[in-house]
Amino acid sequence: MRRGTVKSELIRSIGHDKDILEVEYVDGPVFQYTAVPFSVFRKLATAKHPGKLWLGMRDQFKAKRIS
Repeated sequence: MRRGTVKSELIRSIGHDKDILEVEYVDGPVFQYTAVPFSVFRKLATAKHPGKLWLGMRDQFKAKRIS
């Protein structure tokens, strides 16, 4: 999955494909979150503070660490 960088102290990059959101955190790990609508990805990609926004919603989605 291709990811794009975001300006955040928490998140290095994000990508979205087929309702899967991939998040690379600044401290290294990469997680995939399932059943994430594209609208959530778009909000994160354009947010002034994507890390803060993501912290408020990430527990709504099932996650698995991929690296």
